[in-house]
Order: sequence, then structure tokens, then C-alpha cells
Amino acid sequence: MQKLTEIGLVEITSDRQAKNGTRIYRDPQAKCSYALHASGYVRRISGSDRYQLNPTRKIDRPTLWGVTVPGVERVMVPELSEQVELVRTRALSYRKLKGC
Repeated sequence: MQKLTEIGLVEITSDRQAKNGTRIYRDPQAKCSYALHASGYVRRISGSDRYQLNPTRKIDRPTLWGVTVPGVERVMVPELSEQVELVRTRALSYRKLKGC
């Protein structure tokens, strides 16, 4: 978590979220938050929008007709240290995008 506070993110996790295994960090510069979930999901929260930051991989999805079609699925990030590094990287790049 120190990596996130070093770049200016502030932890705003409520007691209920902590009990559920979720940690929330606010980025005052970019005016958004980042959620790290125990399930492995990592999200950016901006207003009412939520963006999944998890990496993706291409898969073949079977259909009801026995044909496979290309698809994409999220790759969970179960380790907290990996989630922290993902948020750190994405927060810095998002700040550049927004001109912060």
C-alpha cells in the first residue's frame, strides 16, 4: 500500500469494505478512485462509471450450435502486491491522459 500512498493516492476504505476484503484508494489529482477486490478484480471508479483494469486474454467461446466464436475474458489478479502494482501503473498513465 505504501507504493500507492507514495504517488498521492489516499486510502478511503470503509469498515464494511475492509470486512469484505475490498480496498479503495482515491486519486485527488485525477478525481477518481481505484478498488482492489479480494476476488481479484481491479477497477477505476470515476463518477458512476466503473472500468475494469484487469488484463484480458483471448478465448474461444462455444455456442449453442456447436461453433466456437472468438471472445475475451478477464484475468483475475489474486495477489494484493500485483493489484497494487497494476493500480500504480494505471493511475500514473491515467493522470497523463487527463493532463494532471
